Amino acid sequence: DDIFRYVEKKGMEMQLGIKRNNDQASFMFAALREIRNGDKKRMSEDGEEDEDARPIIGPLMGPAVKEDNSEATVPPDFSPPDVLEFVGLETDLPVGFLRLRWAMLNTSSSFLKDAFYADIMKYEKIEIQQWSTNDNDIGLPKPPDGVDESSFLHATLEYSYLMPKSAFVKANMCYGTLEILHYDNHCLVLRSQGF
Repeated sequence: DDIFRYVEKKGMEMQLGIKRNNDQASFMFAALREIRNGDKKRMSEDGEEDEDARPIIGPLMGPAVKEDNSEATVPPDFSPPDVLEFVGLETDLPVGFLRLRWAMLNTSSSFLKDAFYADIMKYEKIEIQQWSTNDNDIGLPKPPDGVDESSFLHATLEYSYLMPKSAFVKANMCYGTLEILHYDNHCLVLRSQGF
């Protein structure tokens, strides 16, 4: 009932419209953010309203990686792996691939936990376990001598979090597993399963 009252009250202010398929994910996130925050506005440093302003929570991307400074070149014989048949969300990020891979996969990184799950998604009771194999090596810009990146394939990582209540559901504990399907210096494919 809350959502219907909200739309009834704010319906014209939401500026709903038809969006292209590429914009659908960002549009849905913006709509959910507006429903969650309602009339709350954030103020930027110059005093103007800024809905997207967030405090910086720290250098969570890890150290800069020298190899990320050069232009990304794809080898002539490279083709995307078959497991990339479906692309769920595609975006350009102003960070190097190797640094991003470390931030997302290495268990010593707190990027996913602090910047994504806690800050953006507002999850609580976040627990991220270790990788089932090669825990200290997954995500490193260069694997240690004697470690083959192909041994990272099908490694799994379990995680859990408390999803906050919303207009649709009460707070729920969620459990999930990440599995590495493809891992190299040009591409990364993860399968996420949750319940």
